[in-house]
Amino acid sequence: MFRVPERCTYAFLRHFHGAASVVMASTLTAEHQSRDNGLHDVALWTRGVDLHMFAPCEPLFGDARHPVFLYVGRVSMVKNIQAFLELDLPGSKVVAGIGPALESLKVRFPRCDSSVCSTPKGSPVSAVLLTSSSFRAARTHSA
Repeated sequence: MFRVPERCTYAFLRHFHGAASVVMASTLTAEHQSRDNGLHDVALWTRGVDLHMFAPCEPLFGDARHPVFLYVGRVSMVKNIQAFLELDLPGSKVVAGIGPALESLKVRFPRCDSSVCSTPKGSPVSAVLLTSSSFRAARTHSA
């Protein structure tokens, strides 16, 4: 589309990142290319999935119907978890966490085919996340 010379692009990048204390590069190749083209204080910043932490494992909620919708976090009324559990969704809903509303949610939403409310004690968050099909982030207010 637009044919911008590479030297102009790197001139812009040097200007743009000139005041930065560090320029993050996602791969060794990007780090070397950045340094070779005049960017200073380039540091490697790897991203992605930690394959040791997020390795295949046995499902924590093996008896849950799929898909499994997951909330992980503090279990309190301000998190509006009850609205999540009231959603008409196929499969199961899992609440993993502790907090002041846990017991009342367990009573109001007993473990059954359509909703699951539990706290997998001793389970790493990675195992809980691997077991789910969808993840619900905590939100304390509406937009």
